[in-house]
Amino acid sequence: MRRLLGVLVAMLVALSIASIPAVSAQETQTTTNSNVVILVSNNEADLTLAEKIAELINAQVVITPWGLYNESVLEEILSLNPELVLIIGGPIAVPPVYEDMLRNDFNITVIRAGGNDRAETCERALNVIREKFPQALGNVTIVVVHGWDYPALMEAMKEKGIVPLIVKNTSIDVRNFRKVMLLWSENYRRFMERFRERLGNGTKLIEVNVTADMAERAINIAQERLELAKKVVENSTLGNPERLLAEAEKKLELAKEAYKDGKYGAALGLAVASKRISDVIIRSATEKTHEKFRKVNVRLKVELRILHRVLERLRNRGVDVSLEEKMLVQAERALKNGNVLLAKGLILQIHKELRKKIHKSRGERP
Repeated sequence: MRRLLGVLVAMLVALSIASIPAVSAQETQTTTNSNVVILVSNNEADLTLAEKIAELINAQVVITPWGLYNESVLEEILSLNPELVLIIGGPIAVPPVYEDMLRNDFNITVIRAGGNDRAETCERALNVIREKFPQALGNVTIVVVHGWDYPALMEAMKEKGIVPLIVKNTSIDVRNFRKVMLLWSENYRRFMERFRERLGNGTKLIEVNVTADMAERAINIAQERLELAKKVVENSTLGNPERLLAEAEKKLELAKEAYKDGKYGAALGLAVASKRISDVIIRSATEKTHEKFRKVNVRLKVELRILHRVLERLRNRGVDVSLEEKMLVQAERALKNGNVLLAKGLILQIHKELRKKIHKSRGERP
């Protein structure tokens, strides 16, 4: 199975499959390192970290909805044909099914940098970068940000040539970094002042004020997360998820009212509170979804869908794939009737036929 899907990846690349619109694949301004893809959720802390690391190592960032598996995300990664996928985020943020399928089905090296919270995730991600790209952190400015200081995180995302060090206490060691600055908003003033006392008063300390743009962005993120929670609430394993959903809606409405009144700090805080409640619902609702991907027939359905797209691309390029299309129909019918072995055999045969055609198109010997 691993060999089969590994070649399907090559086919996707050979056919130059275009990026899926639903997925955000972000290129850095410098030459992209096509060998490395960073997979991250749209969690603001992890995403900020991922984008800044990508700028350093010239990788591409692919974003998955927080807590959800999205097949188009997997397809986007495969179309980039990476040798290494670095997952930034724990299994709640980036579901294990990505890691499992990329490594075990598609034969791609996967490293997950994920901790119990965003601060631990950051620490592990930077350790991976030190190990795999030892020169990357040599001359960059490390910006220390509290992991739940949303205005500071948003400000860090806009900065160039920096890497955020996301922290939750003042005990973390930053002596390995040449340049360090501290970024904070009003609610984290005391925390960062204590941090600076450890480093020395010469450390640069920058205060961030909550702007209308920050509040608006927080509201938009909360709105997106709320809409997602509404879609999956029926699958929630919580006792009374509808009550939580109503609470998230109420806080979001209050955030919008505060924004209209020009109270941007309050608006941002309420929007973040709404998002956190929605996240609880989403996390509980996706547990069953993750479980289903351990089933063989579900994995086969994914393979069949990928094959459909490969055949479509070949057909559009004038390649005769009529035989493979017939076998694909037979494989789908076999899987529908519960004949997993026959479905696997047909998929393998399709793979063999397509491999010959891919080799021929490249001028290689099969």
